[in-house]
Amino acid sequence: MIALKLTKGLPCRVSQISHSVRKEAIFVKRISSAILIVVTVFLLAMSLLGIMATTVHAQAGAPFIKLSPNSGFSAVTISGTGFSVWGGITIYWNGAPIPAIINTDGDSSFTAIISVPDQTSPGAHIITAVDEYKDEARATFRVIDMTGDTGPPGIPVTGLSGEDGVNCWDLNANGTADKAEDVNGDGNVDIMDCRGPQGEQGLPGDSTVIEGAEGPPGPAGPPGEPGEDGLSIVWKGEWDEDEEYAVYNAVSYGGSTYIAIDESAEANPAESADKWDLMVLMGEAGEPGEQGEAGGGGSVGTTGFFLGLVALILIAGSMIKKWTIG
Repeated sequence: MIALKLTKGLPCRVSQISHSVRKEAIFVKRISSAILIVVTVFLLAMSLLGIMATTVHAQAGAPFIKLSPNSGFSAVTISGTGFSVWGGITIYWNGAPIPAIINTDGDSSFTAIISVPDQTSPGAHIITAVDEYKDEARATFRVIDMTGDTGPPGIPVTGLSGEDGVNCWDLNANGTADKAEDVNGDGNVDIMDCRGPQGEQGLPGDSTVIEGAEGPPGPAGPPGEPGEDGLSIVWKGEWDEDEEYAVYNAVSYGGSTYIAIDESAEANPAESADKWDLMVLMGEAGEPGEQGEAGGGGSVGTTGFFLGLVALILIAGSMIKKWTIG
């Protein structure tokens, strides 16, 4: 009887265990599917973020830099557009990097002022701006030669030596003091014998003035002494109406360069000829470039992306809850 009861209960027990194992297998399978969905959503989100970052860089446009002024000898302002957003910019002068910390803003633009490294090398020099994606733009800056030409040497002139004169007391010009030449009778033949007796007052002369002919020009004089050293020009950058300027201060205004010829404050260089002299006139605008190629499609909006991500996570959570309860 006991063996019969054990035989009858064994299939029921085995069936219960098999059913429990199948339920656990189904639960594990559903959990694995839910984890796979969450990982897939995460990878998709990372891919979309990478696409958005690449699209922002691509939409920045072609890099371009403008120099102000585009010629001079002291300093230059560099304005750039079309570079990477919030990225670092490296400036090169004829291929050599200039040590400076420069970053773009949210509009992929930047502005920087650098000193001219080759102030004593007049001519064209290449300025290059490169961002972190290796996109670059170039412009040409012309260094002005501020050294004046050397003047020609002076012509030395030496006058001719004159003949020896005759003493006034030497009446016969024999170079000997003769007794007959002691005119004043003081026993000495000297300069006192050169003065004759006072003559009678003459008649009034004619008051008519007769001008003689103009004589030939005299010989050139010896060279003059070297002059004092001139004042140095001091570059002050962009003109500021709140700053006071001294003589020989140079500024840039409206794309041109001016030099102060008098002390000034609040004197607009373009309107104050008594205070400023024009050094370098701004060049004419170049011809417009060719139209660029059409841009690619716009990136996915940030708000729509995150709403879709939240919806996917909610759906995944709902499925997990459903499978767990079921």
